[in-house]
Amino acid sequence: MINLTETSQEEMEMIQVGRGSTTQVEYTIDTPGSCIRYEFITRDYDIGFGIYHKPLESTVRLSAGEMTPKMKSERRNSHIVPESGIHICETTGIYVLRFDNTYSWTRTKEVKYSARVLPPDTEICQT
Repeated sequence: MINLTETSQEEMEMIQVGRGSTTQVEYTIDTPGSCIRYEFITRDYDIGFGIYHKPLESTVRLSAGEMTPKMKSERRNSHIVPESGIHICETTGIYVLRFDNTYSWTRTKEVKYSARVLPPDTEICQT
């Protein structure tokens, strides 16, 4: 885990991931070697998180099984410790940050997140 907590919680986007469902946030990558810098925190409970890839031509929402996993979804204790990281995008396409709450049948999860696409020449992308 990389400590990137430059984004205050007030600056983060807030989403609700319904019980038994997922929420996907997409970023188009036009230049190989670009990176996605992400941070997120949940309120009170854990959440599944993974990064997936789909072709630029794809215009519809796909399930995790229909996309190429770049970082498989795992449950994160982001209600205890905020999660942050950098994903280097080796190819062009649409990269999907997928917040997964399919394992929870009783609780909707509140997620605050921030993500930015950085060009390949950014120092942080070259590590």
